[in-house]
Amino acid sequence: AWYLPLMGDCFLGAYPDIENNCIRPIIRSPEYAFPIQNWDGQTLDSVLFSWQTTKSKAARAFPEYNPDALTGNPLARIMPGGRKKNDKVEILEYSDGKEFARWVDGQKVAGVEHNFQFNIFDQLAFIFVPDEPFNHGAVEQAINLNEAENVLRSLLLQAVIENVFPRYVLIDPSKAPEELDMSAGAVWGVAAGGDVKT
Repeated sequence: AWYLPLMGDCFLGAYPDIENNCIRPIIRSPEYAFPIQNWDGQTLDSVLFSWQTTKSKAARAFPEYNPDALTGNPLARIMPGGRKKNDKVEILEYSDGKEFARWVDGQKVAGVEHNFQFNIFDQLAFIFVPDEPFNHGAVEQAINLNEAENVLRSLLLQAVIENVFPRYVLIDPSKAPEELDMSAGAVWGVAAGGDVKT
């Protein structure tokens, strides 16, 4: 939820899970994205996502991944004892108008050739900026104006609470009406001898 205001945009996609006959939504952060724009610079032609995690987390997230296979790092085949249990592995995801594929440490764990002729990922921009691959976020604008607006809205809310919905203390509740109207602008009639204070 913070990708758009903080980083300018996010990448929303959908993985066609053919085996389970359903569509699985995917959201990715722009900090891991390498977008390739179309010739017009307005649409997303393809995108590659790349990030790292530990082998144990990758094995939990992607059951198709075999952490014991030494396919990712060629040096792992000749290193004594292989790699440590929680060494980082790279996860790659690629999407274009023809296919979506995922690799974990060099192992292809998911993929489908859909040939939709459009990318199943789209780049959702907060503030579109031409010739900027990641656009702009709200926090990149004038920070002092954002802070001033936050303060103003907080003061306005407090003013509404205190003036439209004031709180009264009844000095002698027995002199007050049986039912108290709590709506905005309501007037309470208090019998003689009773009093209220704010």
